[in-house]
Amino acid sequence: MAPVAAAPAAPDLVQLEKTCRDAFGQKRHKDVLDNCARAFEAHASGDLAVLVAESELDIGRAASALTWAQKAVAADPNIADAYVFIGTAEQQAGHGQAARTAYLKYLELAPEAPDAAEKRALLEDVRKLAQPAK
Repeated sequence: MAPVAAAPAAPDLVQLEKTCRDAFGQKRHKDVLDNCARAFEAHASGDLAVLVAESELDIGRAASALTWAQKAVAADPNIADAYVFIGTAEQQAGHGQAARTAYLKYLELAPEAPDAAEKRALLEDVRKLAQPAK
């Protein structure tokens, strides 16, 4: 009887997350999307989903960035950066009120963030987008 092949070993989560973060730091988006998504599947970590959301947005895929930012919030509702990507994706989609809500949540969670003033300024642009046309 032929020997039974062993099942492939589960990827080492620590190494997978390290590979993910290294790829993110080097802006290797394809590797981020592959490794971070796989790491997220193994361990639903909000910060991993945020890395994927940012990479998706960087390569112009706002809808996918929104999905990953929502996964980040589902994993950790207090992960402020996820709301930036939700706001950006919603703003790009022309959804002013949803973008405004996301930016406000970001500012609630991270009022002293280095980019907080920038996000407060964005609220005015988004407010105009959220108003019905006259």
